[in-house]
Amino acid sequence: MTVTTIYKPGKVLTLTLLLPDQVPFKSSLEVLRLDPVPIPGDAYRLHARFVRMTNQNRELLIRYIVRFQRDHLQEHYSV
Repeated sequence: MTVTTIYKPGKVLTLTLLLPDQVPFKSSLEVLRLDPVPIPGDAYRLHARFVRMTNQNRELLIRYIVRFQRDHLQEHYSV
């Protein structure tokens, strides 16, 4: 994720994503570190990990990732 705000490691943020089929996904992230991105505008690559994730959100995210991987593999490796 790219951000323009500087966050200190350990800061907990709220992430909201709109997954395919308009499924909202909301979870907390703990900031691990920021790395500068070499583009104009003082942007940073945010490295974070999910924290305090509910079982329901974990399952939703896993289903999305598996579907994304399956679609990507079919797109690039099918004849």
